[in-house]
Amino acid sequence: MKIFVSYTTLDKEINKEFLLNLYCLLRPWSEVFIDLINNDSVCKQDRVLEELRTCNVLILIVSPNVWHSKWVNFELSKARSRGIPIIEISRMFLLNLMPRIIF
Repeated sequence: MKIFVSYTTLDKEINKEFLLNLYCLLRPWSEVFIDLINNDSVCKQDRVLEELRTCNVLILIVSPNVWHSKWVNFELSKARSRGIPIIEISRMFLLNLMPRIIF
């Protein structure tokens, strides 16, 4: 299983530490792509498109500004066009679920 995580950093709680904790939480069970954590490519947008093309599920971190993100809306549109399941998870649920520091 390959998971693509969609999110926006327009909300201050969705930062590198939060995303790294989420990555560590999901990684034991699946291959995970989180752009801010895993994208070391020269052509970052091409890498995002490739990861979207090859994922089995998209996890959307729902936060107050998520629907204002052009990239999030683009990722959701691509996932829907490919029939990829979208799982919406609230940022508050994740903040309460994850230990503060895993790494």
